[in-house]
Amino acid sequence: MFVFTKRTQDVANAIKWANENKVPIRPRAGRHSLEVNLSQVNGGIVIDVSKMRKIRSIKNRAA
Repeated sequence: MFVFTKRTQDVANAIKWANENKVPIRPRAGRHSLEVNLSQVNGGIVIDVSKMRKIRSIKNRAA
């Protein structure tokens, strides 16, 4: 399954849903890869951020 995002809230919602449902995620930005299946995750979702203009900051809130 692919989730196409345009806003940071879209990304946050997708990650929150995946965490609540114990679904693995894989980010995708440039849509290019040397490996055929790199843009897929078995039983999970791919969060595509290619329509976003820029990333301002990334905060690590891992426990």
